[in-house]
Amino acid sequence: MIFGEINSLMGLVERILRWFKRENKQTSADSVAGRFVRLFEAHGIHRNQIPRFFGHGISLADVKSDEALVNVLNEDLLAKAAELFSVRLEWLEGASDQIYVNHDFYKKPGEFVLFLERLLASGNGIDGILFTAESTEHGHDAFILLEETIRVWDKGETVRYYLCNNWVFEYWKARAYLTACVAAAWQRGVFIQGREVSSDFLAKYGEGEALFGEALRLGVATVGRLWHPEDMALEPEAFLKGLDEKEFGGAHPGLLLWLDLQAEGYMAIDELMGCAAQTHNFTKKLELLKSTAD
Repeated sequence: MIFGEINSLMGLVERILRWFKRENKQTSADSVAGRFVRLFEAHGIHRNQIPRFFGHGISLADVKSDEALVNVLNEDLLAKAAELFSVRLEWLEGASDQIYVNHDFYKKPGEFVLFLERLLASGNGIDGILFTAESTEHGHDAFILLEETIRVWDKGETVRYYLCNNWVFEYWKARAYLTACVAAAWQRGVFIQGREVSSDFLAKYGEGEALFGEALRLGVATVGRLWHPEDMALEPEAFLKGLDEKEFGGAHPGLLLWLDLQAEGYMAIDELMGCAAQTHNFTKKLELLKSTAD
């Protein structure tokens, strides 16, 4: 009886200790020092490499533990780290769960062009990925992830990320403006590939509350199904694929807006095909839809 009570008490103590250990681990990861280290590690930089990569007076002794690191971190260092990886300072300070700025270019392709040209002015390499849902049963959001190479060193390339979201991919208006952004990027040598992914993936990364990093960047070839977003600027069928006809109105207004944006110069990405040929194909498709509806 006594041994049973002792064993029961020891089991309770062990569970409590495990709980405290788990809570302390979570608290450490969400501390300022924990987030600082996690930010670098997400980009492929081991905590012991932070002094060499980041500099700014941080030493190996400073990164040996979170307790040592928090003693040297200050507002200036946090701001520089946030700027380096283009994350929100409020997240790094532990005051917010939102890591990235949500760049919203819906109905604003001109602002997207200006944003892209500011990035290109740095001389760094820029690539992009358009993530869309592989199934429309649980949602239809999409987002563009731009990757800017900020350093090439002995571990390879280190990049920072820009999240361009708020796209409802099934909606004809969003589809047209999104196509304009993709085409405008191609005009400037920024090639955006496409990946159809799960709704869980979109929910995890699409609102800027999960760190993008080396694991995603290097494994993107295995994430979802590859497709070619630039086809939406070249082929009417690719542009219209998956548009919601019942809820959002679909093909007819989408083609009209595509043609308006083409007239503004956004869709011309194929020098061999030429703008006139692109316009002809979409105009022909629109006329076909009209004749079918009559």
